[in-house]
Amino acid sequence: MTQQNSGAAERLTELLQVAVQKLPVKTMQRLVNNPEAVASALAAAATVIDADASMSNMEPIMERVGNVTPLKKISAEAADVELRQRTEPDHVGELLTSEAFAERAGIKSRQTIHLWFKKGAIIGWEGAKRGLQIPAEQLDTRGKLIPHLEALQGLFTDGYTLWVWLRAPVAALEGATPLDALRNHEVDRVLAAARAEQQGDFG
Repeated sequence: MTQQNSGAAERLTELLQVAVQKLPVKTMQRLVNNPEAVASALAAAATVIDADASMSNMEPIMERVGNVTPLKKISAEAADVELRQRTEPDHVGELLTSEAFAERAGIKSRQTIHLWFKKGAIIGWEGAKRGLQIPAEQLDTRGKLIPHLEALQGLFTDGYTLWVWLRAPVAALEGATPLDALRNHEVDRVLAAARAEQQGDFG
């Protein structure tokens, strides 16, 4: 780590320490139990800051054409609700270790699962205590992988964020989840919806 990166990390740690002191105990515990959600939230915050800066640069132009769209802000209470939703077990479904995933997929070696993970063929993230956590719903009833997940990996900041998006209804898919659309081989529609999501087109 360079000296500049080290200094930025120390400053960020200081800011987090100040922020944590203002959080309810239950919220802090949820964060401790879900480190992947913390990483996801920090990445999302950085994205919002970048979007906010871009919007500020555009506002003088947009005001002249009468089309100012303010960036959506949420309250601390709303953020806490979002955190609870993101960290509830049902929000991501059943999670498996690499060994359990290999067994369910009919694979003899967990090393194959780790290879799939590195290639982006499956989605997973590191858990606080159990190592790699892999959502079970990536396998169909026959133990086969849902195809084309690797095409989506580069569009999201991490596997956890991508998986949460895949399981949530999307307006661009007529309210279906991207996961169901992939099961129906609607790859192009899912990719288009994912790109729209990253560009801020939530309609």
